[in-house]
Amino acid sequence: MKDNKKMTGLRKLGVILLSIGMLLFAMALVLRIFRLGDWSMWLILGIIPTMMGVIFFIGGKEKRSAPTPVKRLERKELDAAQKEKMDTIIAHVKEQDSILSYHIEEVTKDEPVALTDSKFGGYPYWTADREYPTAANGENLFLLAQINFEQLAPEDNLLPKTGILQFFVQDEDLCGANFDDPTDQSGFRVIYHAEIKEPLSVEEMRALGIKANTDQEFKESMLPTLHEDAIRFVKTKDYFPDISDAFEDKMKEAMSMLYGWNFDGTLYHELTTEEYSYLTEPFSPFGHKMLGYPAFTQCDPRWPEAEVPEGKKANTIEHYDTLLFQMDSLGNVMWGDDGVANFFINSEDLKNLNFSDVLYNWDCY
Repeated sequence: MKDNKKMTGLRKLGVILLSIGMLLFAMALVLRIFRLGDWSMWLILGIIPTMMGVIFFIGGKEKRSAPTPVKRLERKELDAAQKEKMDTIIAHVKEQDSILSYHIEEVTKDEPVALTDSKFGGYPYWTADREYPTAANGENLFLLAQINFEQLAPEDNLLPKTGILQFFVQDEDLCGANFDDPTDQSGFRVIYHAEIKEPLSVEEMRALGIKANTDQEFKESMLPTLHEDAIRFVKTKDYFPDISDAFEDKMKEAMSMLYGWNFDGTLYHELTTEEYSYLTEPFSPFGHKMLGYPAFTQCDPRWPEAEVPEGKKANTIEHYDTLLFQMDSLGNVMWGDDGVANFFINSEDLKNLNFSDVLYNWDCY
C-alpha cells in the first residue's frame, strides 16, 4: 500500500506543475496579445514546469495491486465406490454402440524400415510398371502413410487381407487438401497394390525424382511429419464418440436409469473434473487408426443427406460412410496447430478395392 500512496502523490505533484505551466503560458499569451512586455521569458518559464509535470504525471501512474491468487482445489482421485459406479455407466453406454477399429501405434526401431513395411513417411513401396502420383502442377507427391495388410491381418470383411495401401499428399500449405472439394485428388492420392512385387530401390526412385518426406527441410516443408516411423496395429473397438452431439444424451440416460442421477446442466459443468474425464476418456475418437469413429477438431466435412445445402456437392455421411484412415497429431506427426486428418470412403468401394473416390480432410485448432 505504501507504494501506491507514493505513486499517487507523484501524480498530484505532476498536476500541480502542469497547472503552473499552463498559467505561465497564459501569461505569455496575454503579454503577446496586448504587447505589455517580454512575453518570451514567460513562455520559457512555462516550459520547465510543464515538462516536469508531464514526467511526474505519467511516471506516477497508480499501480494496481496484484490480485490475490485463488487457491485451487487439490485434484483427488476417484475412490473405489465412485469408480465402480462410473464403470457401470461406461459399460452400459458401450453396449449401446460399438464398431471395429484398428488403432495404429508408432514404433521406434533401430534398424531401417523396409520399403514394403507398414509405416508413416519415408520412401514408398513402388514398382517400375506404375506411374508415380503427381499433383496438378506436376510435382511428385510424398508418402504420408503405407499399410501392408499382411502386417495388419484384418479380421473384418471390409479391408483386404493382402496388398499395400498408400496415402500420398502434396507438400504445400494445405498438404494437398481441397476444402471446397475434399474429393478432388489433384493434391492427394490413395493407391492400392494388390500384388507385392520387387520394388524399386531408393536409389532408383531418387533417379526418377521421387523424394521422401525425410528429404525435406523443416523450415521449408508443410508436411505433417518429416520422419519415417514403423507402425503396428491393435485390433479394438470404437464406441460412440464423446464429441458427438448425441453423446451427452446417451450418458445422461444411462445415469438416470442406473442411479437416478438427473442433471439440468451439461455434464461438463455438473460433474467434477475427475468424474468427467473418467467418463469421457473411453469414448475419445482421436488417434491414428483405420475404421472406427472419426475425430475432428472443428467439424465433420460430410453432410447428412437431409441437410445438404442447395447447390452444394453432396459429400454426404451416407455415401462416405467409412473411415478408411485417420492420422492424428501424435508422436512425430503434427497437422497444423494440433489437428487431425481423415480419409473417408464408401463401404462398397472399399470392398471392391476402388480408391478413386475418397474424401480427404484435415482440420486443426
